[in-house]
Amino acid sequence: MTQLSYFSRPADGTTLVEINEILGVARVRNREASITGFMLYRHDCFVQVLEGGREQVSRLLERIMADDRHREINLVGCEDVERRTFSNWSMGFLSMREVSRRKLLEYSDTGDLDLARLDHGSLVELMAELAELAESSLPDSE
Repeated sequence: MTQLSYFSRPADGTTLVEINEILGVARVRNREASITGFMLYRHDCFVQVLEGGREQVSRLLERIMADDRHREINLVGCEDVERRTFSNWSMGFLSMREVSRRKLLEYSDTGDLDLARLDHGSLVELMAELAELAESSLPDSE
């Protein structure tokens, strides 16, 4: 099982409506490919963790890299794992607006998400905590 994390910049003018449409398609495709994961959206970036078979995750990353809705894709990490962290999510989602500053202070001195300072393990840990938040407060977010 492979777990991959990355962040990217959305294309100019990307709206939450478009992101919700993308999520709908991604959830169907991910279920078909046995991929799980979680995405965090901030006005200026997507942060995502993907899990699944190495070949399936690699193919998905290739599609993401070819998608003009993503720019400046930065791979944070990729490693083999024994079990999924996001097994309940074909593609979970949370907008940064729903994340408290207090939660972000656990990962940043300023309360702002500084992606360049997070390694793969820290990013997965943060995303797992956000997935729990989404599960408890947003039952229809999956």
